[in-house]
Amino acid sequence: MIISRRHGITLLGAAIATPTLALAQTDPRAPALPPALATLSAVPITTPQGAATTLSAHLAAAPSVIAFWATWCSPCLLEGRQLADIRNRVPAERLNIIGVNMDANREPRRLQRFMERARMNYTQVFGTMRLYRAFNNPGEGTQVLLPRLYIFAADGSPVAAFGSYDGEGAIEEIDRAVNGVLV
Repeated sequence: MIISRRHGITLLGAAIATPTLALAQTDPRAPALPPALATLSAVPITTPQGAATTLSAHLAAAPSVIAFWATWCSPCLLEGRQLADIRNRVPAERLNIIGVNMDANREPRRLQRFMERARMNYTQVFGTMRLYRAFNNPGEGTQVLLPRLYIFAADGSPVAAFGSYDGEGAIEEIDRAVNGVLV
């Protein structure tokens, strides 16, 4: 099949401007896309103050970014800074950003130091293995692979998944996917 130059440019423009399921699959290290947020929103989590809650309690009717992190994950620090920069540009009513801490030992001072270094200015919760697995994360037993970042459209459908953070390339891809869901 031959595609005209004009048609090819139109298709390329649409592919760049619109986050698609293919975006999540461009990196072989990317995790599988999770189910829709409606399926995940009732899984129990905990607030930093220790109160039981769910994801849905922290989600407004807007696109969402859900990022799993831990203090032992050095790429999570850089990803946290990027998400803080996104929060500074995009108000909470236009984009949900939730950080899900997966540390087994949640020592308050260590968590606080990490969050300050990452400048985390967005919602934080404590996750469980049940939540981690609900996002289609693989692993045996208690193995947690981080960072893990998921982007959802306003209707809760998953549009991108990232499983590594390798600097500029990841920053650009994450920004492109976030900008795509903000339209």
